[in-house]
Amino acid sequence: LLQGSSDIAVILIHGLGATSWETNELAEYLNSKNITTLQVLLAGHGKSIYDLEQTSSEQWYQSVEEAYNSIKESNKFIIGNSLGSLLAIELSEKESPNGIILISTPIFFKDKRIEYSPLLKYFKRYSHRDIEPELKPFYYENFPVKSLAEMISYITKIKKISPVANSPVLIIQSKDDPRLDPKSAQYIYGNLGSEKKEIMWLNSNKHVLIIEYADEDEEFKNERDQLFKKMYNFIIENS
Repeated sequence: LLQGSSDIAVILIHGLGATSWETNELAEYLNSKNITTLQVLLAGHGKSIYDLEQTSSEQWYQSVEEAYNSIKESNKFIIGNSLGSLLAIELSEKESPNGIILISTPIFFKDKRIEYSPLLKYFKRYSHRDIEPELKPFYYENFPVKSLAEMISYITKIKKISPVANSPVLIIQSKDDPRLDPKSAQYIYGNLGSEKKEIMWLNSNKHVLIIEYADEDEEFKNERDQLFKKMYNFIIENS
């Protein structure tokens, strides 16, 4: 929790298999603008893959709801990255915050095996993924297939409730996301019940767009700076 002096608070939610470290840079940026920021650590995360394997989407959502209810500011916003954006949609349907920002929302995957994880979990317990060396302390390299299956089931649930979610929304999606088909953003835009909604397209080849990478070039850095400014402006406009 980083306390700000304004009457605006932002809940930041990391992705599946990540930690609240993922939202650090963005939280500090927004707090420098006098906004209170609260970074959620989802249930089962930040310990071991065995803890992650045992948690459900209901427990992930409970982590977010508890954080939301702990905030006293009258203007509340949710920023979700990847799985966090799905949780933000459910929260907006139940609580109607001032606005939500959805970053790299998983609906359609480039690796189609992920969509079959509800079946694959009976044959394979863990799946390996390549992580940049400097990011290995913050992400699981071996991933529980059961957790992927849980996310796939949760996506089905979110598709059903998204037409009821009507908070203003800013959708962020990279055109060259290595994990998601960009049509995921178009699906969210077309199916959310929000009257006020916008997509910001980025040229990045990363899935997590809010962290700094060792190999990033000046174009990516500038794009991230513009992304942070866009999110701040969205928050101010809807407060």
